[in-house]
Amino acid sequence: MAGALLAVAGVTTASVRLLADKDDASAGRPAPVVSASAARSTPPAPTTPFSFTFTGYEAGRFTVGSPLTVSTAYEVARIKGDAEIFMYLTVFRPGAFAWQKLSDAEPRTVRGRPALRRMFPTEAKRIRHIFAWEYADNAWATVTATSDAADDLSDADFTALAEGLSVGTPRSARLPVTLRYIPAGYRPFEVGMHAWAGLNGVATEGRSPHQYGGVLFARPAPAPTGLVDEWEPGGGGLETDRAITDNFAVTVDRQETGRKRTDGRVVCKNGFCTTWLGGGKVSVQVSSYGRLSDSEMRKVLAGVRLTGSLTDDTTWPQADAALRGVSR
Repeated sequence: MAGALLAVAGVTTASVRLLADKDDASAGRPAPVVSASAARSTPPAPTTPFSFTFTGYEAGRFTVGSPLTVSTAYEVARIKGDAEIFMYLTVFRPGAFAWQKLSDAEPRTVRGRPALRRMFPTEAKRIRHIFAWEYADNAWATVTATSDAADDLSDADFTALAEGLSVGTPRSARLPVTLRYIPAGYRPFEVGMHAWAGLNGVATEGRSPHQYGGVLFARPAPAPTGLVDEWEPGGGGLETDRAITDNFAVTVDRQETGRKRTDGRVVCKNGFCTTWLGGGKVSVQVSSYGRLSDSEMRKVLAGVRLTGSLTDDTTWPQADAALRGVSR
């Protein structure tokens, strides 16, 4: 981890009191405490399993987009402003974030609430930055970034991003399709709107404008607690418990120009099956990397129906309704 960081622009180390909580599951690890000046607040409860709770905003030299993907534990938005830094904001549901796991992070505060900052090198010889703060009672958010140097991001940058977040009335994610069949035991745990579900959709935002949406399924569905970052289907990450190995994805894209596709035709190859709908203008793909048989993926695709206008997402069904037949 990088050396000590200077406290600037409203993020201070001295104003965070650290208490040893013997009853805490972190075995006595210091617990951040909200200062007396911080206003108590409880974020509004999501009205559906996959609800967005904030919109994009400006924060100093950065622009936070509206969230693209939402799971049962968090929602994620891309942050832009420096082409050399990949950044995103994750807003966790109350109780989902386990700040205790950031044992070597440096304490900060944001508007009187506890915050933590951590840096460490990646295998690609870059620097990964994590800034976490409590935005409401027992509810945390994080900014995660990858850059070339430790000083690419300052405390002032993170403060602006944290203070700009405003959580409001939940609104459901929507999908342009409904699904009628999912293999036994699998449950949806993340939905992307105008993006693939998961960090892949966040990373490719702006580079793949053909994405209409997507869903990630797991068997069993992961518990929405104990997290310090996002679930990663396929494995890897800061915490081994974030890896979800028994999963598959459904993606809905605009068919690129080229060879005309026939509605209902299914092509399977190398752990993927794809079909086309809407006069060949929409491709729907199931990807499982061998976890599902081709026959099971074909059944999933046979149950997919386009719903609403592709050019008007207000006509799309809410995600819980689109998945109602498979989310029991």
